[in-house]
Amino acid sequence: MKTEMEKTPLIANLVSVQTTTRCTLRCKKCSCSFPLFNPPVDSDVRLIKRSIGRLFNVFSYIHEIRIAGAEAFLYPHVIEVIEETAKHRKKFGYINIVTNATYVPKSEILQSMANLNCPVLVRIDNYGELSGKLTELRAVLGEHKIDYEVRNNCEHNYFCGGWIDFGTEYEDKHYSASELKKLFFNCRNRTECKTVWDGVLYACGFIAAGHKLLKCPVAARDCVDLLNTDNEAAIQKVKDFDKYPLLGCAYCNGFDPVNSPRIPAAEQM
Repeated sequence: MKTEMEKTPLIANLVSVQTTTRCTLRCKKCSCSFPLFNPPVDSDVRLIKRSIGRLFNVFSYIHEIRIAGAEAFLYPHVIEVIEETAKHRKKFGYINIVTNATYVPKSEILQSMANLNCPVLVRIDNYGELSGKLTELRAVLGEHKIDYEVRNNCEHNYFCGGWIDFGTEYEDKHYSASELKKLFFNCRNRTECKTVWDGVLYACGFIAAGHKLLKCPVAARDCVDLLNTDNEAAIQKVKDFDKYPLLGCAYCNGFDPVNSPRIPAAEQM
């Protein structure tokens, strides 16, 4: 007989679906260390589509499903990923795509987004001079009646006060048990950073990137192989994600929304 905990629907505020490490910028403190992927890597679209189906078997509802990259609009199969996600309309709030306004999506991508039967939001990070396509991007999104918002990350006008330095060198910080617990339970990523990457759901996107780069360990309890784990086991593992510090937390500076020091956004390598 299932306990009340096991019967509770699994709901997420945000889950990112990783598509590509391609980007038009090379930011020193990129939160997922995308400049370190050399050459850039595109995920297998068939694997992504299967993962999306499994994701919505595990979660009862996801408020925001993010089609993520580095720069997701550069992913050759981004239309397929968006349209596959839209098939699960009743199980999510809206689709979000984040872009840095250095690239204008092709017209067929925009048209596909405009034709969807679900809310889509393009979140534009404005990095000032780096975001040279901002005006053009806003214009084409408006023409296609696609909702967007602009987050200013220009000098002296940083969204959320600036970026966070997660520690992209992925060095073991040798925290004490109490320090690790404090870092984990104060971290915004504990509830806002679940990431699907190559069929695996990771509790944290920063740690997932470090794992892919072979720079950061991931414990078995800190991720779920969506394609090879049954629903009940997957659900229980995800429910346990935010109970204990992750193995990879030892390699991170953490993301305390109040106390973590801010750094200038998008400084280039």
